[in-house]
Amino acid sequence: MSKTIKILVAVLIIMLPVGLFLMLSGDTWKQYLWTTNIFLALQAVITLIFLLSAAETKSVTITSIIILILAFIIEYIGVKSGYPFGKYSYTNTLSPSLLGVPAAITLSWFSVSVNSFLLSKFLLFESKSVYIILVSALIILGIDFLLEPFASAVNGYWIWGGGVIPFQNYLSWFIAGLLFSYILNRLVIWNRTIFENINFITIPAILILVNILQFAVVNVVSGHILITLIGLALISACVLLSIKFREKDEE
Repeated sequence: MSKTIKILVAVLIIMLPVGLFLMLSGDTWKQYLWTTNIFLALQAVITLIFLLSAAETKSVTITSIIILILAFIIEYIGVKSGYPFGKYSYTNTLSPSLLGVPAAITLSWFSVSVNSFLLSKFLLFESKSVYIILVSALIILGIDFLLEPFASAVNGYWIWGGGVIPFQNYLSWFIAGLLFSYILNRLVIWNRTIFENINFITIPAILILVNILQFAVVNVVSGHILITLIGLALISACVLLSIKFREKDEE
């Protein structure tokens, strides 16, 4: 683990309780929710640096650009047309934006997709690609279950038409997760030996856990318990079943 990544991860971890305080302390501190942009940008930077250490530079660069562009296009279409996620609109909290899509959201798609895929690939390293891609997409979906009440109902980063999260949003997240996971699996030229080292998964695991902890705490305190349990159960099932599958495959 490079010194740069250690420093950036330390900053991210320090920001976590600060963010929780801002989100749970009522309207007094809501004006500072714009710092979420820094939090998400920092995750994206850590993810990119780590990804560059795990695979061939050219393939990482090309893949990262493709994911960022696709994420922006999907979000732009979603904001303008209501498809594929459903009718929603972003508030000014996550400014700056490009054509109505906050830059932080595009970066968030990148971070969530890459780290979910890395976790899946580590757990199912010797398994068929289809299983790795599927588990990665399910982890991404589980994160969205945690994200939606946290971001829309509690913090108001975006607003759903009618105030209800549509089912098509979750279906679309799963499909987008499949797409991004397929791209990562197909285009990135990995350093295969890194997946044999347990220390490799430390950074992706920390980034995922930071988000899970933040989302879960804010959701539960705000009364969004059921949807939080669904997200946690889905992610936990993916991890535990993958570990079991890997152990069986190694026998």
